Amino acid sequence: MSSIDNIDFIISDLKDFLKLTDYESRAYITLLISGPLKISRLSQLAKIPRSKCYTVVKSLMSKGLAYEVSDRPLTVGARDIKEVAYRKLNETYRALEMKADRIVKIVDQVAVARLSDDKEVELAKVSLINTLEDLESSLIIDLANVKKEIIIVTSRSPIKISWRKLIQPIINAVKSGVAIRYYVSEETGIGRHIVNYFKLLKDEPIEGRGVIEIYSGPPIEQPFIIIDDRIVYNLITDPNLETFLFAIKIVNSSYAKHMKIYFTLLKTKSNITKVI
Repeated sequence: MSSIDNIDFIISDLKDFLKLTDYESRAYITLLISGPLKISRLSQLAKIPRSKCYTVVKSLMSKGLAYEVSDRPLTVGARDIKEVAYRKLNETYRALEMKADRIVKIVDQVAVARLSDDKEVELAKVSLINTLEDLESSLIIDLANVKKEIIIVTSRSPIKISWRKLIQPIINAVKSGVAIRYYVSEETGIGRHIVNYFKLLKDEPIEGRGVIEIYSGPPIEQPFIIIDDRIVYNLITDPNLETFLFAIKIVNSSYAKHMKIYFTLLKTKSNITKVI
């Protein structure tokens, strides 16, 4: 019993690594320690309310962390922790490998980008941004100098960026006539805070105020931001770990034009859910 009573110290690490809830972590560890258990016994040992234990177990089974031993009464066991850990590492490795391939393709595209066939090659300025803080600082500078349009495309992978720092430069841009086009995955829904921020402008009698469009459509894997048909931020995230990895800032008109074409294609598959 003491081994189960003293599992709290590893729950935090397990939650972070496997992306589990507190109850899921407690249930999984308890099953590893005790072996297969009936729902009633699991609820007691893992200190999970009986009313929630069934849902917790079903979630663990759907994630490949638990298996059904018997259905009458429902009895479950835990998958081997080494098997689970190696599978998670392999999934993460494959996801990062795919991102690396995308980066190579992006760099290849930039290397051959041209303004037109009869003009000189426009050399691209490519910057690697390693932290969210550096990303926020770079965006604040570029948003302060925007003249025409800002396109923001989010993905199914959340980025814990400080929108509070960015919203004022965006609002200032709209007040000066800059258009904002915001695309969000229909799976995650439009962030209420984003809509509320934009509503701050709705009732203000500002002559020449830029339009704000918010779209909802099919999810995409990697978010990006386009500023003034010249600057593109490709944000590289990990959907498994739900975290920001790094960003690539590319200053190149031709590349920005191609990314805007991609955005236009996204719009054809989406719905305009809010126009201010």
